[in-house]
Amino acid sequence: VWSAGLPRPKRLPKDDIPVCCCQPPRPPPGAFAAVAFAPSAEAAPAAVEVRMGCGEDCQNRHTYIHCDPKLCPCGPSCSNRPFHALKSPPVEVFLTNDRGWGVRGTTSISKGSFIVEYAGEVISTGECTRRMREAKDSGEPHFYMMEMASGLIIDAREKGNVARLINSSCAPNAESQKWHDAATGEVRVGIFAREDIPAGEEVTYDYMFQSSGLAAAAAAYRCRCGAPTCRGTMDNQPERMRDFGHRIEVFWEGDGAWYRGTVSGYSAATQRHTVLYDDNDL
Repeated sequence: VWSAGLPRPKRLPKDDIPVCCCQPPRPPPGAFAAVAFAPSAEAAPAAVEVRMGCGEDCQNRHTYIHCDPKLCPCGPSCSNRPFHALKSPPVEVFLTNDRGWGVRGTTSISKGSFIVEYAGEVISTGECTRRMREAKDSGEPHFYMMEMASGLIIDAREKGNVARLINSSCAPNAESQKWHDAATGEVRVGIFAREDIPAGEEVTYDYMFQSSGLAAAAAAYRCRCGAPTCRGTMDNQPERMRDFGHRIEVFWEGDGAWYRGTVSGYSAATQRHTVLYDDNDL
């Protein structure tokens, strides 16, 4: 869902739409050639049709582009379809011991399989900042923001789906992938299995947040995944959180005075801290 005021991408001219060079498959006599891409014939239920076109060698698939159903040479047998046309494995929401709600599959999920689209309201970065500040002022500690593209954010709080409840992990069994619609260029974010996930195992992916440096949001970046390789933070650049929130005093030689402040960031490149002083100067 696109927020009011944001122009949704329109269909591109025909010559600008990327079309793969795949050839329609020739299924054996009595076999079906259409429903959802399966890694092999054995992976699909016997009574379910399997779309065999646009498999692993599809040029569009290699570049994370969903084929346009109107132009794809494989036609209805194309398996490289938009997320809404793919079948998701059955999942359930459950309450974890120490990380709030989580999501797990009720059946096994094969490596590379599509799990769910990260759905929500598409908003601008400016609106994202406004909503996060509003949440902070109202005492709401949680937010469900996913970067979709430059200047665009998916807010899954009010208009999302089960994907917003998938927890982060530093040793995840799934990952987020950004795919483009061939006809419009619109970006969609999907969650895919990185490995075979047994039934009942929690589905996780690495949020890899970019910290905004706001003290009120710091707790949201503390990772509790419990993995041996846990970074301790959901920030993909954990060095930036070194000494974050520590109260310090800094002596300014020019003024000959000490000033109190709070560490709000750290640059590994310059090996310098950023300090927010009590008078709100940086």
